[in-house]
Amino acid sequence: MDPTTEALPEQLISRTMLRSFTPVSDTTLFRWIRQGNFPTPIRMGAKGRARYWKISELRDWLSRQRAVATVPITRSPAPAAA
Repeated sequence: MDPTTEALPEQLISRTMLRSFTPVSDTTLFRWIRQGNFPTPIRMGAKGRARYWKISELRDWLSRQRAVATVPITRSPAPAAA
């Protein structure tokens, strides 16, 4: 590891900033989180209402989504007509 970046804290982004990465509704986003299909946010604030995501986890998620999107889809051949 690079000693100059080793001590840097994890960068976080808010839901407002997250919208530029994932242009989906809040309902969809939180459904993905409940299903385990999206990184879990870190809750902050007195009542835990503010949510922030780790940029490193979002980058990993985005990389996985791109990998899945590039997998070719194979279709079964159509059944032969009788």
